[in-house]
Amino acid sequence: MKSPAVLTVAALALSTTLVACGSDKPAVCGSVNDLKDSVSGLSDIKLGSGSALSDLQTQLNTIKSNLDTVKSDAKSEFATQIQAVDTSYASLRSSADAAAADTLVTDVQATC
Repeated sequence: MKSPAVLTVAALALSTTLVACGSDKPAVCGSVNDLKDSVSGLSDIKLGSGSALSDLQTQLNTIKSNLDTVKSDAKSEFATQIQAVDTSYASLRSSADAAAADTLVTDVQATC
């Protein structure tokens, strides 16, 4: 499984591309900040808890929503950077979905 760090790095790459967000901030600046916050929220998930997988899926839904907003706000100007974040998100989401479908993971969660 790819690390959530990959998604974090991709989101940070996008945000550093948008350093031009000065005092007259376009909408994309706020949406990138929301995306960064939602990616950072991954570190708040308690891996030992029985709800870790569910919490991960909930946070991934929040990240996806924020990523969709960034895509809408950034339009084609930052298409390359957005594609990198989108690809990282899709990989992480796929891994989380596979873990949710794995009965061994569910069995381990039930015993912990």
